[in-house]
Amino acid sequence: MKVVAVPKPQWGNFYRGDAYIVYSCLEIKGRLEQHVHFWLGSGCSQDESTVAAFKTVELDDLCGGAPVQHREVEGNESLAFLAYFKKGIKYNEGGVKSGLSHVDRDSHEPKLYQVKGKRSPRCRQVPMEWSSFNSGDVFINDQGRLIFVWNGSQSSRRERLKAMEVARSLRDERSSAELLVLEEGKSPHWKESRRR
Repeated sequence: MKVVAVPKPQWGNFYRGDAYIVYSCLEIKGRLEQHVHFWLGSGCSQDESTVAAFKTVELDDLCGGAPVQHREVEGNESLAFLAYFKKGIKYNEGGVKSGLSHVDRDSHEPKLYQVKGKRSPRCRQVPMEWSSFNSGDVFINDQGRLIFVWNGSQSSRRERLKAMEVARSLRDERSSAELLVLEEGKSPHWKESRRR
């Protein structure tokens, strides 16, 4: 099993079939504060979780034992871990083979994301089915050139803000994409389009 670096633009995108190691080093009042987190997706194998734990210890040893080690599990991340990702985290289906393979910019597989959580909303990929929707959350239907944000009638302001942040980020990754905001029970309206 090989450990690979995740490109900076993809930080915060986690594949459920994988395990990740996140290292943080900050200088606070002239002292280095170091943390090593290993994150386990709900679909990662026992081998992957073992390698992540082992590599975390290895990294800790390389740093002279200074870092504090943390175990993070999908959906139950610590607030300290979530704070590293200013734009939030997004859970994607699949693993390293599907997640880090070459992507053809002209082709796009539609995806549906659920934005859920009162205190710290999280974005996770869910099945592209009507049964995935509910009134208490916000959903992002990413069709490539068109991105729908569907606000459930009982969704929170934080969930709506997080969904717009994620949708804008998806839009900005592409040369031309438009956002359409849908309010449950109301007529659709165009929210934003890519400025040329």
